[in-house]
Amino acid sequence: MPIFIPHRVAVMATMALIATLLFALPPSPAEALPGGVTFGAYAQPVGGENNTDAIIKLENTLGRTLPMVRGFSDWDDKMGEDKKFHRWVRDGGRQLMVSVKPVRNDGSQVRWPSIASASAGSRVYNEIVDLARGAKRFGEPMIIGFHHEPEHKKNLSFGTSSDYRAAFRRITQIFDAQGVTNVSFAWIMTSWSFEVGDNNPTDRRRAHLWYPGDDVIDFISAQTYNWNNCRGGGNEPWESLQSNIEPFMRFARQHPSKKLILGEWGSDEGSIGQKARWLDDVRALFKSGEYKDRFAAVLYFHDSAAGEGWPSCTWWLNSSPETLSAAKRLINDSFYRVPVSAPGQTPPPPAPTPTAPIPEPVPAPAPPAPAPPPAPVAVYCNGVLATIVGTNGDDTILGTSGRDVIHALDGNDVIHGADGNDLVCGGHGNDRITGGPGNDLLRGGQGRDVIDGNVGSDDLRGGTGADRLRGNSGNDFIYGQAGNDELTGGGGSDVLKGGLGSDKHDGGIGTDRCRDTSGTNIFLNC
Repeated sequence: MPIFIPHRVAVMATMALIATLLFALPPSPAEALPGGVTFGAYAQPVGGENNTDAIIKLENTLGRTLPMVRGFSDWDDKMGEDKKFHRWVRDGGRQLMVSVKPVRNDGSQVRWPSIASASAGSRVYNEIVDLARGAKRFGEPMIIGFHHEPEHKKNLSFGTSSDYRAAFRRITQIFDAQGVTNVSFAWIMTSWSFEVGDNNPTDRRRAHLWYPGDDVIDFISAQTYNWNNCRGGGNEPWESLQSNIEPFMRFARQHPSKKLILGEWGSDEGSIGQKARWLDDVRALFKSGEYKDRFAAVLYFHDSAAGEGWPSCTWWLNSSPETLSAAKRLINDSFYRVPVSAPGQTPPPPAPTPTAPIPEPVPAPAPPAPAPPPAPVAVYCNGVLATIVGTNGDDTILGTSGRDVIHALDGNDVIHGADGNDLVCGGHGNDRITGGPGNDLLRGGQGRDVIDGNVGSDDLRGGTGADRLRGNSGNDFIYGQAGNDELTGGGGSDVLKGGLGSDKHDGGIGTDRCRDTSGTNIFLNC
């Protein structure tokens, strides 16, 4: 059970000593981020752009960094730490959801039966191991979807629905065998697969035929569009997103422990202002009722459907000034800027309140027993279940003498891991983190953080914001990530890596290596 330290005053004397280990940082206001739904997007490259260019252009258009990015990979593409685009997404403080299609770069298919039967040492098995190892080294939580829209007619040659289910399960088995703990798996279907079961119970596309099982799936995901007859069929009128996803919600209600994702969604422009009102309705929808409780993320498809043969269908978030204004209202809404921190399972509802039997000869019943509280929502740090969890306010957290996994959540927090090999996530806000004795993994998150590894060989990563990281004694790995950071090695043979921004590197005492390729950088004692 997570341990919460609510009495901040009781540890103030201890923390006064801890504060002397940290170097000063001017205060900076932090954005308060309540619980909500993560907004993200896929951005289609155009005119010679690559994926990075497309995301940067969309973010510049919206005036805000995307909290989450959707990517697509072929079977033998690199994954996670091994792929430049994935590292760029992570190092900019964004979260990553990637769909893997079993088609090699040479165009050859990897059919589902060959994945389901992949044995150790076989080519397909080794390819899955490569994906797993790249994801594991990525280090931050990521979501992987295997072969999205498997029921689509274009995928008939890959196998049957039972082949697909077996293939998905085999992939998760191999990832587990490789010790991957930072990956959540999403099952991604078209919205039609949920609707067709209501209309034709014998259709091969029915969603439940393709579901691999609650035991291997973390997120259930649908892809849906408001076509408004842009495909020319004449039978796809303007439709609200709530109406569009209702068949999906009926399926989801049969799997109440699973969180939901809209992996793709978009709308035709319609008449002047119509798409903007549609987006405003979407923004309100996911703040209400079961949608607020069930959805983890919604990832817009910033693209046109010209590549699919429907040039009249334009999903762009800047398809009109009115639409762009609505998109900016959405991305600037703090409800949509929270991270997906775990493959969440919704807590079960409280048990019904029991009513005591009426004793004889007493005529009135005994008062009902109170219902138990809802189960706590799991919080993960770097893919590992947290043992100490803070609040969304300003916390002071002190670890134990053993190994701790600490997530401070939001707020400007002061965290000391104490003894043991600790894993600490600061979350959103301007945090001060000290590792203590032991080999620690310290993660700043979003905000201007001060991180001190203290004694031991530590792994320090700043996240987004202008951070100050100091390894102190030991052979440390220090990674500024995004922002203009100050990196200091201290004693030992350290590796300093700046990341995005203009950074200052000081290796300190020892034989140190400094690496940085972006921005205007300063290198001392490297």
